[in-house]
Amino acid sequence: MLISKRELFLEIHEIDNAVDCLELAYDLLSRNPLKSNMWQFIVIALFQALNTFCVCLLQGTSGYSVYQKPRVKKDGAFTDKYIKLIEWLRDNNSDLVKGIDHPLDEIPEWNQLSQHQQIQIFFAHDHILSFSEIFKRCQNSRFIHPPIVVSNEDEKRIKNLKGTRNSLIHYRPCTSYSYKINSMKEECLSVSQIILQMIQREEIKHLLRRNNKYESCLKRCEETCDLLD
Repeated sequence: MLISKRELFLEIHEIDNAVDCLELAYDLLSRNPLKSNMWQFIVIALFQALNTFCVCLLQGTSGYSVYQKPRVKKDGAFTDKYIKLIEWLRDNNSDLVKGIDHPLDEIPEWNQLSQHQQIQIFFAHDHILSFSEIFKRCQNSRFIHPPIVVSNEDEKRIKNLKGTRNSLIHYRPCTSYSYKINSMKEECLSVSQIILQMIQREEIKHLLRRNNKYESCLKRCEETCDLLD
């Protein structure tokens, strides 16, 4: 008799990823003794948690606020990428572009598209905004009200931590790196405190409470701040 093995899959959702990264950082910080080489993973995990919480805070119900608008024109002409995206809309029966046999003859301007069609193109374009832009939007009342509060000092620390994180995940051959652990600790504390601020926002509370994770996530973030302080 043949017995089929059940296939296992890894399913990742934004809010789960944010919580998992926060948990990983806490678990590593809780080690006694904490080896210095663990700091690279703490930095990567906390930065990923911050990035994902920012996305969760901004995304709303459509994700519209965190996607990058495709470049529409270059030197006065429609870009090939934009033409392909319009063709994609046409193939998916969008009313605006239905019946256009030769898309080069009649390509709609971006502002002629409905918001729904723009959202479709955002997803087809599949370019999410950079962390720097998403983080700026979290501090801008045009995108979220009230915006999160970040001091100038925290802003500098997060910028430094981003650089550290990038160098940790993008190795250069035949190169060694040296980082001040006290500086990384201060930067990670700033990140954790901003995450704590985000977790207490209604937008994040709603997502966490759907999975019964709000209280445990809040507690874990407070404990992470305590370990770093």
